[in-house]
Amino acid sequence: MSPTPAEVKKHATGRGNASKADMVEAARQRWRIAVDDHNQGDALCLLAWTLEEIGEAP
Repeated sequence: MSPTPAEVKKHATGRGNASKADMVEAARQRWRIAVDDHNQGDALCLLAWTLEEIGEAP
């Protein structure tokens, strides 16, 4: 199952219409690492969604 962008945003921030900056901040908080840009933030948030879906969330 592939999530929609809104599903990933809602999972990461609680809102389905989160901004790019919100997603970067959510990734920083979740993974406790420096996030270079919104693409990396989106990828990390998608990874978090995926890990939770398969039951492997840290």
